[in-house]
Amino acid sequence: MDKEVRRHLEIHWQRKQQVKVLPLAKTLTFYIICSILFELERGGRREAFVACFQEMIEGMWSVPINLPFTCYNCSLRASARVQNMLKDVIREKRVELERKAASPRQDLITCLLSIRNEDNEEALAVDEIVHNVIYGRHGCRI
Repeated sequence: MDKEVRRHLEIHWQRKQQVKVLPLAKTLTFYIICSILFELERGGRREAFVACFQEMIEGMWSVPINLPFTCYNCSLRASARVQNMLKDVIREKRVELERKAASPRQDLITCLLSIRNEDNEEALAVDEIVHNVIYGRHGCRI
């Protein structure tokens, strides 16, 4: 995380005449969350998450009229894209856990995938994990 913050400051803050603090702080916060929740490092995939989440959040404050040209509708479509992207990450993390290439405590998704019921089956469905990641209701200690 320290490396992430340092890199962000070097790119966006140092030697700049003017800095737009709020958008940069939001972006940095999201990058840190991506690292902690699902170990998503720099690259096109993380940038796609950022764009979708920003679009999703913009619609949260709009009038909830679900017509194709509304901000609310764009938000719903972005939410669906985020959920599908998270499902891809979950599939990858599951494979890593099965191959023992990931620790059950390395990020939130591997932690949630590692929760087992009394029959030693995954206790949470993929949709439940997606909901926990997006809305932050989880009981897993990393």
